[in-house]
Amino acid sequence: MDELEITNAAAYVFRLIDATNLHIADAAPWALAKDRAQADRLSQVLFDAAEAIRLAAVLLSPIMPASSSEILRRVGAWSESLDLNRDGRWRSEGERKLIQDRPLWPRFDRKSTKEKIVSETQPPAPTAPASATSAATATPPATATPPALATPATDGRISIDQFMGVELRTAKVITAENVPKSKKLLKLLVDLGTEQRTILAGIAEAYQPESLVGRTIVVVANLKPAKLMGIESNGMVLAASSETGQPVLLSVDAEPGWRVR
Repeated sequence: MDELEITNAAAYVFRLIDATNLHIADAAPWALAKDRAQADRLSQVLFDAAEAIRLAAVLLSPIMPASSSEILRRVGAWSESLDLNRDGRWRSEGERKLIQDRPLWPRFDRKSTKEKIVSETQPPAPTAPASATSAATATPPATATPPALATPATDGRISIDQFMGVELRTAKVITAENVPKSKKLLKLLVDLGTEQRTILAGIAEAYQPESLVGRTIVVVANLKPAKLMGIESNGMVLAASSETGQPVLLSVDAEPGWRVR
């Protein structure tokens, strides 16, 4: 923060958030809650998660003050004034009362939004005029078909929401080796800061395995696993290349696990 490196400062905080997500997944408090003998363990897991969220909110308060204030309110730690030396430290004991509320950042529902637009733009159906002298039921005229909504032209560009759905992260190559019976694939073990993953990359014709060890690259971290040559790949390596040229890995000078935006 002193060097005005706001992006890097925020990245360190989000590493804490990522680690908390992994801790919750590993500890599985929903399973601990079913066993009375695990009551103390459950309390500790929930307290540690709440404390990590509190600390992250304190550290992010200069960047996103309104959201951070609301997060602190929900974890029972809201204060009119924050002090980094006092509030920016891990608290290993105490009592925490959590507040359940609606999602802080609700997901954008494209389907319901589209249905709402259609319902609001469709004209009401005409009704038959009332008759004062006839007891017979009048047949209403046919309802006019509403005009179809114009489909916006597309030029292949994506929205910011679509881009933010792709999680790009920096990863350090720990080991690299050729995949047997494959001329193009390399098997990489990479460090994502909070975990290690195996990723297969089609770069064997451009790189020797030993030249990749220690390099920090960029990977797609939220890609669904896929099996290639009998090996499960958890992610995708980003590389640049021309139509006929060999791939060139995107390398960065950053710590493993940083989010690329």
